[in-house]
Amino acid sequence: MKNLDKSEKEILSEYDKGLLKSTAPSKAKLAKFKAAATATFRKEKKSASRNHRF
Repeated sequence: MKNLDKSEKEILSEYDKGLLKSTAPSKAKLAKFKAAATATFRKEKKSASRNHRF
């Protein structure tokens, strides 16, 4: 892992020491992430179809 800034190094160090733990997102957060991903996919799909017109 090259080019980590001070903050990233600190987070990695704390994780390696076991001070940080992974948690599962709540159902509300999952719904929010899913909506954002769907919107991004639609936006990319529209953009791709506009770019491929001849």
